Amino acid sequence: MQRGGEKNSTQRWPRAGLLLGAAVFLFSGCAYFGPDTVHGNRNPYNIAIQKTSEEQMLLNLVRLKYRDTPFFLEVSSVATQFTYNAGLAGAFTHGGDISNIFEIGPGGEYEENPTVTYSPLQGEQFVKRLLSPISLETLLLLYNSGWSVERVFELCAQRINNIRNAPRAAGPTPATAPQYKTFKRLTDLMRNLQIKDGLDIRLEHPAPGAAEHQGSSRIVMRLAEQGEALPESRELVKLLGLLPDKPFYVVHGHTIRPDRHDHIGIQTRSLMGVLYYLSQGVKVPPADIEAGKVTVTHTADGGVFDWDLVTGDLLRVHSQTAKPDKAAVSVEYRGHWFYIADSDLTSKTTFSLLHHLFALQSGDVQSTQPIYTLPLGG
Repeated sequence: MQRGGEKNSTQRWPRAGLLLGAAVFLFSGCAYFGPDTVHGNRNPYNIAIQKTSEEQMLLNLVRLKYRDTPFFLEVSSVATQFTYNAGLAGAFTHGGDISNIFEIGPGGEYEENPTVTYSPLQGEQFVKRLLSPISLETLLLLYNSGWSVERVFELCAQRINNIRNAPRAAGPTPATAPQYKTFKRLTDLMRNLQIKDGLDIRLEHPAPGAAEHQGSSRIVMRLAEQGEALPESRELVKLLGLLPDKPFYVVHGHTIRPDRHDHIGIQTRSLMGVLYYLSQGVKVPPADIEAGKVTVTHTADGGVFDWDLVTGDLLRVHSQTAKPDKAAVSVEYRGHWFYIADSDLTSKTTFSLLHHLFALQSGDVQSTQPIYTLPLGG
């Protein structure tokens, strides 16, 4: 009898041990559930938000081309809840004279419930920042961050001294061709000097005892020593109407008097002006042009003006009926697909700069009601 009891006891313990081991395996696996969830879900959310932000920006450029009202909807928060219902599944087989068999294994169900909150960017504070001129400090920040001076100034500057950069393009598409050629030459000279280390724009403090701007910082443009001997620097000084051989030129955010030949006045665009300016590079379907849905710009002799001459070295947005296969960003609007080609590195670079400008200008604007909260999944 004693041996029989020992035999039954021996059969029970492995089954209990198997049950305990399965439970330990199941719940110890949950310890890695959290990190694995972050690894598997953070990047898809990151990619989705970045992609839709680019689509929204492109959509608003196309809207402005059609003189439609732009609208910005910000993803203010993404919250997700993960649920895992764990359990154990088992099966018992009785084999007569053969030893009893008890099988057990883990089971469970994984569920994700994300919630995305959208906030419209509107109200007085946002509109003021949208319509306020971009500061010279912002231009300086972009310049010192490695952006091309040509790209930054063509995008953000409306006038430098008496040289205009298509000022009416900073609004709805004008009916007549803009002034732009001299400004293009100016920024081309500045870019060549930047590449040759012949141009330096910086924020500095005047020397102690200086009569002008005492105790305040100022933005200056210097032509480096190696730049002074370059033909680009001499042409640049002549175009801007400056006195040659000056050690530096003070940069202001307002118009300079004609007699101030050692100062440079830069009139900047607003963020809305930049958006309108870039919207001139949107190619709309011929049918929409014929239907009068967009403004056609004419030259002095009555021909159709090509906006590629102004914005073609910054941004090109194409359109077609079918969804494009190779696009960096695309959006459907008014029955057509508008897109930036993935191989168009120039347009992609400008589009990236536009996002930086938008972030700098909009700042930490408090979103206004209503706030849209959408539960995803089901």
